[in-house]
This record gives sequence, C-alpha cells and structure tokens, in this order.
Amino acid sequence: MGVVFSVIQFTVSSTMVIKREVAYGIVQGLSDFWKCEELQDFTVTLGTTKFGCHRFLLAACSGFFKGIFRSGMKETESNCVTLKDISSETFELILETLYTGHGVLTNDNVDDIWRAAHQLQIMFLIKECEDYVMHTLSLENYMKYYKLSRLLNSEPVTKVVWYFIVKNSSHFFKTNSFLKLSRSKVLNLITSQDLVADSEDDVIHAILRWVQFTSQDKVVNQKGKCSNNTSTNLDVTHTSTDVHKEDTPDQSSTQTENESSCKTMCKETLPHEDITSESPFKAQKMIHFFSKPDTRVKDLFDLLSKARLCLASHHCLEMLLSHPLVLFHQKTRDLAEKALLYVLQAGKRNGQWPSGAIFRNNDIYANSALSYVIRDKYAVSVTTFLFSRRSWLGFPKFFSEATITSFQLVVLDKTLYALGYFHDVNQKNRYPISILQLNGSSWCKEVWKLDPATGNRGRMSDLPDECSISYVMSHEHLILVFYLCLESGVDTAIECFDTKQNSWRRLNNLEGPVKDIVSLKDDHATYLLQTSGDLWKLVQPQSNFVDFEHVVKLWSCDWPLHGAVTFLDDLYIYGVKDDNFSNDPKLRKSVDGLFKNIIYMHSKSNEKSIFMPYIVQQN
Repeated sequence: MGVVFSVIQFTVSSTMVIKREVAYGIVQGLSDFWKCEELQDFTVTLGTTKFGCHRFLLAACSGFFKGIFRSGMKETESNCVTLKDISSETFELILETLYTGHGVLTNDNVDDIWRAAHQLQIMFLIKECEDYVMHTLSLENYMKYYKLSRLLNSEPVTKVVWYFIVKNSSHFFKTNSFLKLSRSKVLNLITSQDLVADSEDDVIHAILRWVQFTSQDKVVNQKGKCSNNTSTNLDVTHTSTDVHKEDTPDQSSTQTENESSCKTMCKETLPHEDITSESPFKAQKMIHFFSKPDTRVKDLFDLLSKARLCLASHHCLEMLLSHPLVLFHQKTRDLAEKALLYVLQAGKRNGQWPSGAIFRNNDIYANSALSYVIRDKYAVSVTTFLFSRRSWLGFPKFFSEATITSFQLVVLDKTLYALGYFHDVNQKNRYPISILQLNGSSWCKEVWKLDPATGNRGRMSDLPDECSISYVMSHEHLILVFYLCLESGVDTAIECFDTKQNSWRRLNNLEGPVKDIVSLKDDHATYLLQTSGDLWKLVQPQSNFVDFEHVVKLWSCDWPLHGAVTFLDDLYIYGVKDDNFSNDPKLRKSVDGLFKNIIYMHSKSNEKSIFMPYIVQQN
C-alpha cells in the first residue's frame, strides 16, 4: 500500500514548514503501535468487534472523538464507545490509515470510508476520498457518486460530477436519476453552453420524458419492464423511487383545485375547439393528466423555450408537433412550428439567431460575427469573432491579380460568399465582375427584383428621391431605405417600399445622423443603432406601416460603427478604434430588460468594415 504523504514540504506559517522526511518518520513511529496493545487506552466497538486504540491519535485526527474526550461524557469514564452505521471492516481500514498513512481506498470501499470519515469528522480522509472519487469518475459510477456527494454536502465532488454529467448528457438522459431531477436542475442542464449531447434531438426527447414522469406512477410496458422510450400516449404512467426531497413535487394543492386549473389551462391550450365538444375523449385524457397533483406538464413550454429547438432535426420537430402535450398547447405548438420553419427555410437563418439557435461550446459549428480589412489593393483579410470564446479567428486571405476597388461579404446560411469589383490596368475588362455595386446612373433611381432560382429580373419602381442611399434593411415584406434628410440637413429620412403593393411610403424622420447606421435583432424586435449612440426599436402599429421608437442612448459622443450583433442576452457593438470612447461618462454597459451586457469592440484601423452574423465550422 502507498503512503498518504506525498508533499515535499507544507507551509504551516511564515517561519515553519513540515518536511516530508520528518512527517514520514513520525508516521513510521506511529505504525509501530498499529495492532499493538501497548499503551492502548480506549476501545471502539462495532457490532461484535472491538478495536483497541490510543486516545491521543483518535482526538488528533477525528473531530468526533475529540468532542467525546472533551465533553466528559460517560464514554470518557468507561474508556469505550460503540459506533453504529460503520462496519468493522471499514473502521479497520480507517485505523490503518491513521496509524500507518497507507492509501487504502479502492473502488469497492471508497463510498463506505467516505461516509465513515464524514461521520467521524476526519477531514484529511474526507479530502482523500473526494480526490479519489473525482479522479476515478466513469459512466459506471458517476451517478452513485453524484447522489453520495449531495448526501454528504461535498461541493467539490458535486461540481465535478455535474460537469461529468454535462459532458455525458446523452447517457444521463436515459437514467432514472435524470427523471428525479428538480425543475431547476433540468433547466441548468439543458441551458448549459458546455452540454455535450449526441444531438439536440436527445435533449428534446429527454424533456418529454421528464415532463411525463411523476413520482407516484410507474412506466411499465406490457411485460412489466420499465420503459425509457418517449411516449406520446397520455395514459402511460411513470415511476420514481427514493426521490430527493428537493425533487419531490409540491403536494399542497387539492385535487379539486388541480382539476379547476387544468380545465382553465385546457381551454387556453386546445386549438380552435371546445374541450367538451369536438374531442371529448382527448379532452378527458388531458384533464386527467394535467390534474395529477405532481404533473410537470406545466413546465413543458418553459423547458422547450430554453432548449436549442432550432438546432434539432426536422424529423424530431415534426414528432414534437404531433405529440399530444404539444398538440393541445397553443404556445408550445407555436414554438415548435417556428423552430421547424427555421430549420427548413434558409432565409430564416440569416441576420439574427433566436436563443434556440445558439450552438453549444462543443458543437461542430459556432456563432460568430464576420469582419474584414483590405490589407492592400490585392488582398482582403477576413476574420470572425467567436462569441462563445470571445476571441477572433482568422480566415485565409482573398487574393486577386487585379486591383480591388470594392468588396463585400454575403452570408447565406452557413456559406460565405466574397463579392467585389476588380480592375486590371493591364488587361482591360479582364475582371468585369460588378455584384452589389449600384454605382451606375441607371441604377440610382430604380428598384429591381431578381429571382435567384430562375434568373428572371424585372424593374419594380423608381426611388422617390434623388438622395444618395446610406443604409438599406428589410422587415418582413418591407424594404426600408435610409438617407440624409434634405429639409433639415441633420436628421435621417426613411422611405418604405412595400413589395406586395409595389409602392413607396415616407416614414417619420429619425433624429440624428444617418452615416454608418447599423441594424440588429433579438428574439423580440428589430433595432437601429446610430453613431450618436441612439438605439431605436422598430414598431409596427399597423400591418402596412412601421415606425421607430427611441429606446435609450448608449453613449454621448460620435462613434463610427461597423455593425452590432446580439448573442443570447448580450449586445456586441463593433466600431472604429477610438481611444477616448471608454471615457464617455454616459457609456452604458447594460440595458435593463434588453441587454444583460453590452460589449464594445474596436477595430485596429479606421478603414470601413462590417460586423455580421455568421455560422462558422470549428476545427
């Protein structure tokens, strides 16, 4: 057996250290009294087995025995004590450690020794057990150690085992222990950026299993064996044994109250039908299921809204839409339908990510924001900012034999396109590529529509003003055009083109500059951000009319912008380098109810660039 002491020297105070050789010598001396009756002055009884011990050693190592010897209890006078809940084999191993320093821990005995060390308050042995457990975690033992660490209030082990669970979630989802988790623990698990699952489909199936699980029922198939499959049959029942107190659902509500609230919920959730008419049988099953005192169905929407639904397969989402618990709940069904549209329509995946489309840290893909710099007239350097790592990643440079006079990046789903205008002075028109360049006079006052699938194009309308366009954005079927207002000379004028009506409409002016204006989106709205720091929210009081409502001023100076992107609850703003910007007294680091954090990023040069959402593949 090994010896516990392994540190060369341990600092006790600023002037004293414990040397390994000295400590080893002391342990060697103590080991001479191991299983030696000489000078024994105390007896510990476990069942029918008695152990002769030395008070001084027990008191020095165990808080439990130190308390007994100092208390003047009868055990002190009788020189003996009887211990319960510890086996004689376990106590003998503990004594061997105290007397000899031997490492006695194995996979078979560590849990018993850990419990006993906790009971006897042997702190260094508790630490040894915790270290052993954390270094021997595996798929075979992690659940045992997770339960034991919580029972013994071991924060270090609980954290390490939870991290192991997060990294092996697909395995954990199939266990009964997952079904016994509290709602808060399930939320912590499915929202973790570090979660590693075979696919997001596994997360959705796990949520359905957890929601349909109750602490009083059993899930048994016809052969009497427990089933781990996700069921769509509302009659199926589930079981739980040895549920932790914190995981036990609240039983305070009465059955009558449950049925009443359930009927109200069913009326709100059943789509376009009365629960007592068109589908009375299904409604009765729903009422029965919702009215169970420990039902978790009420948590389904919240859990699914926190999951990464937009990263699931369309097969899984179609299954979800056909599930009775989703089919009979309007909000949950709408949530699943939006996710399915996001998966099936590439156009939904451009411009902004809903919270359900944020890739996890260990996924193949990552959410990022693109930027570029034209290093010289022949090369463009493209970089992307990884939000999960908060670091920049470089791409191979775009090279050309011709002079680059203009350059743009376009993202379509997960594909990046580089578009530009190149001019070769030696071979005229060798590179006559002009994409997204509307410099010619014939384009200045015209709107064209192009069908990418057929290549058909047609002239739609004339622009209403002679002004040079500064910014263009889309909102549903509307195209918004921003330019400098000629009347005031300082405000931003907005023209709205309705693609359905093929008509223009002048909107209310925006206060502040139009130059370098950028747009951004979150799960709830579309925003405009000006170089003056003014943040505007797009509102639509009527279906064919939009307006902008001032939200907040983020800074007070003028800061040229490249772009802005939302990621989860944070807002990232990328602009031209400005050494004095951080000293702005009105600079905001957050906006209550909108952005938990605002991260300001500065480019290294003053050249014009971009900052646009992009899904990048991680190597």
